Amino acid sequence: MDSFRGETQAKTKALEVKRSNPHRVVVVGAGFGGLAAVRAIPDNDEFQVTLVDKRNHHLFQALLYQVASAGLNPSEIASPVRAIFRDRKNVRVLMGEMTALEKENKQAIFDDGETHLAYDTLVLALGGQTSYFGNDGWAQHSMGLKSIEEALAIRKRVLLAFEKAEKTQDLDERKRLMTVVVIGGGPTGVELSGAFAELRSHVLKWDFRSIDPGDARIILIEGSPRVLNAFPEELSRAALDDLGKLGVEVLTNERVLDITEGRLKTEQRTIEAHTIIWAGGIAGHPLSQRLEAQPESASTSCSFIIVPMKLSICCEIFPKAQRSVFGQLLKNVQFHRNKMPFAICQGTFRSDF
Repeated sequence: MDSFRGETQAKTKALEVKRSNPHRVVVVGAGFGGLAAVRAIPDNDEFQVTLVDKRNHHLFQALLYQVASAGLNPSEIASPVRAIFRDRKNVRVLMGEMTALEKENKQAIFDDGETHLAYDTLVLALGGQTSYFGNDGWAQHSMGLKSIEEALAIRKRVLLAFEKAEKTQDLDERKRLMTVVVIGGGPTGVELSGAFAELRSHVLKWDFRSIDPGDARIILIEGSPRVLNAFPEELSRAALDDLGKLGVEVLTNERVLDITEGRLKTEQRTIEAHTIIWAGGIAGHPLSQRLEAQPESASTSCSFIIVPMKLSICCEIFPKAQRSVFGQLLKNVQFHRNKMPFAICQGTFRSDF
């Protein structure tokens, strides 16, 4: 009995020590990867989880085009992060932007030093940003679609353009105001151009007297031979057929050479347009460029982190930048698309400590 009591007391003491020093996990990014990582961590005293994002809401980016085209309100595609983990007592949520990393001291730095978070394990689920493939000056004259703020800015610009067109007597200016160009024939570009065509033909059709919204031009430009070129050809053909029925002008095999205010130049033509939307590419988070590469990792020209199968770039740091590279580094490299299912799988996998 004494031996049993002694063994029980020893186990209780060990448990108390373990609980007094929980494993500190810092997850940066509240996208699908970050949420999956937090959800996969056990809800007990052995873990102390801090989830940090520069915004206090989780965003379903796949439906941003609906907000941009006035089909949905922002509240319908965003959820407060704190509400998601309200019942998780070992999870706290902070709003901040990661700006530096002290790997030697295991400290994640946020908001240029305003906040320091110590960690035992750091999970990076930073997401991506719009890439102009080295033509960063184009960002001044076109609009990206990666946030609610950008979606609302696009909506405002398009709707106000119709209002201005209703008032002007200059036919050339009216034509320019009623021209929307979407650059990039991937899923975002295809969905966005189709949604604008429906907005023009169905929602705004009866609301104006001096103009016919049906006269608005919706142009989709893709540099490769077909839209949705990452998908099977039959899906590309179906998308092209649907866009044609909606009245979208699809220009394939046509690369953009320059974008200035209200005008873009391609290899074959110059287009005057009041609204130019860039949906042509994605790059990794800027922080990934500053992460010091380890022998088993590297970064690409688009700021993506190339990682091996274990998704780690150094001891206890796990990147999940929504587009990771699996396989033998620089030998048998396999690129996985920056899609929600991969983000969730990576986040869940990386939480297996």
